[in-house]
Amino acid sequence: MIRVTISDLDSIKAWYKDAVIKILNKIKLSASSKNDFEKKLITSLKNNAFCSDVLILSIDEVSNKYDWVKQYIDTIDFLESVPYILNKIKTIKGKGSRKIKERQLIDFVEFNRNEIIDIKLKTFSSTSIEDGIHNVCSSKGAFVSFIKVLDDFIGELNKVIIQKFNYVVVLGKSDIRAQLVMKLNIKVCPYCNRQYINPITINKKNNYLGDIDHILPKSRYALFQLSLFNLIPACKACNQLFKKDKTTPILNPYYEGFGDDAFLEINYSTVNELIGLDEPHDFSWNIIHDNKGKIRTSIDTFQLNEVYKSNSSEFKRILKIKFLIQSRVYRDYINNLLNGGNSRYIEYFDETLLYGVSLDEDKFQDELLSKAIYDIVINN
Repeated sequence: MIRVTISDLDSIKAWYKDAVIKILNKIKLSASSKNDFEKKLITSLKNNAFCSDVLILSIDEVSNKYDWVKQYIDTIDFLESVPYILNKIKTIKGKGSRKIKERQLIDFVEFNRNEIIDIKLKTFSSTSIEDGIHNVCSSKGAFVSFIKVLDDFIGELNKVIIQKFNYVVVLGKSDIRAQLVMKLNIKVCPYCNRQYINPITINKKNNYLGDIDHILPKSRYALFQLSLFNLIPACKACNQLFKKDKTTPILNPYYEGFGDDAFLEINYSTVNELIGLDEPHDFSWNIIHDNKGKIRTSIDTFQLNEVYKSNSSEFKRILKIKFLIQSRVYRDYINNLLNGGNSRYIEYFDETLLYGVSLDEDKFQDELLSKAIYDIVINN
């Protein structure tokens, strides 16, 4: 995965905010609040300043600015982590295992407590939230019942949210989506760096070779389905075949890519592979540093180790060129050529001519396979 840099981002944000707000202002909410949290939500959705923030600020910035948004995100993240804790306690067996499982569930719930979770914990006890925690953690069945109630509540909140923030209604029925792709001008899929996704004009109409992916799935994190920094141009394979509606945390290309934290590593089995006479067969993305685990989940989500196998012939070509450039015979040949009255051609002997890409990290988003080729040349 590569990080993308958007030129003229401030003007794009201003244009996007104005274009979408005009549509949002025509949408009327038909919802009533049943508790204080829902009241905060509905009040916010009716406020243009809040809607503007959701559209053009990063998700972290919105979360830090509005406490209820942070709780909304944290609760969904909590729900998404439930399978992990259930699998963990499933392995606990033997004497005293029931108490150990109960303790781990209690710790899990207490660590993630917020206003939303407390609202639903109250329904499991007539005395206190603490008793509610013990009641829902007393058995797996009780815990699963609590999770379903909490999940249903998030579902109800999302139903209110999509009355206002609805990707299909707002972007699907206007030319904003096509204009956004044109303005972002991301030429290569940032997820795989293997497919062109650039916008094109056909019969005076804006078209697009790729998709727009919701980094946080719109089915789950409905509040951010129109957020500029949650909409990333991507190839159809990465979006429709691999990612789909997966909620597994991945890198957000607007802020982070593999960079120096992961590189394509080739394990050579023969000298012929090393010098580019045979195709390499054993290569994968080697993770150097992954403090949040998102590099690994990104590799797995987009099956990058598998899809890159189809590029082994291209890697063979790069390895052969690399070997030739490093060989003394080739260097002497080029020097003799340039010193023999052909020095005017020296400017053409650059990385782009030799490898097909510039080996410039700032241009990864414009050049196919540029990250992998960079790694083969520089890091192998």
